[in-house]
Amino acid sequence: MGFRFLQIVPMSATSSANLTAPLGGYAVVNLRSSYKLTDNFEIFALVQNLFDSKYATYAIYGDPTRTPLPGVPNPTDPRFISVAPPLAVYGGVRVKL
Repeated sequence: MGFRFLQIVPMSATSSANLTAPLGGYAVVNLRSSYKLTDNFEIFALVQNLFDSKYATYAIYGDPTRTPLPGVPNPTDPRFISVAPPLAVYGGVRVKL
C-alpha cells in the first residue's frame, strides 16, 4: 500500500518577455495498493487524482491565430495549455506463470 502527494506552486512560462499570467498551483493525491494471494497471484488497485483536482500545465507556445479553435472567435493567448487528467480508478490481477 502506498500513496503519492504532489504539490506544485504557481508557475510562469519561460518566454523571453515573461508577459503571460502564471498558472495556479495545485495538489494531487494518488493511491496504490496490492495484495498477494499466493506466490503467483496478486490483485491490485490504483486511484489517480483522488480528489479530482482541476489544474492545468503549460504544454507549448504557438500562434493562436493560425490554429482553428471552434467556439473561440478571436484567440489571443499564445499558451496551448494541457489540462489535468480527471479522477481515475484502476484495478487488476497479476499472474506469474
